[in-house]
Amino acid sequence: MHAWQEFHWVTRAITDPGHGQKIVDAYAAGGYAGALKVPAGPDDPDYYGSMVDAARCMIFAGNPEGALRCLERAYQRYEGWLIYALSDPAFAALRHDARFLQIMAQVQKSPGA
Repeated sequence: MHAWQEFHWVTRAITDPGHGQKIVDAYAAGGYAGALKVPAGPDDPDYYGSMVDAARCMIFAGNPEGALRCLERAYQRYEGWLIYALSDPAFAALRHDARFLQIMAQVQKSPGA
């Protein structure tokens, strides 16, 4: 229960009230894993949070496909935190995925990387 309380507190602080209610509803329907999928929004054009953080939520929720979509969006949005994804333990399950490796290769080729 403590993890849910912390997660809910953080998401209320960084999301709009509508998103916050979606998180509460998702938790009621699918528990913590269900709630993790809401703020990540890999396909939500209105999501304004970090897509790298969203990718972590997707991984923790057991959705590697969603995580990859979030990482692709992070690259398109030039998110600086993406440079750490290769060494981030949260993404260990993706380290052999061709799409993950392609994203990381593009990051490493980018100017300033």
